[in-house]
Amino acid sequence: MTEEFCTCLSISRDPLCVYHGDKAKRMTVAITDYDISQAMQRFGGSFVKGLGALWQAGDEINRRRLKVAFPDFWREYQLLAERWEAEHPKAAR
Repeated sequence: MTEEFCTCLSISRDPLCVYHGDKAKRMTVAITDYDISQAMQRFGGSFVKGLGALWQAGDEINRRRLKVAFPDFWREYQLLAERWEAEHPKAAR
């Protein structure tokens, strides 16, 4: 999934930067479901860390079940993964 967002994005449901609004410098970062599950394990509490680990251990059907059952967590950690990737590009690792 690719989405545009400001590089200084505060974690919120709004992809527009809360500091710069429409004038924000915007960039596109491709975030995978694996990246989201990594963000869950990196930043989540014990339940969300377990959810990220379950997603990684699951097959395609069970992964889909987890995403359908917990869409709010998935969206929240997608934003975290986007911010993490903007601040720590994979090419620099």
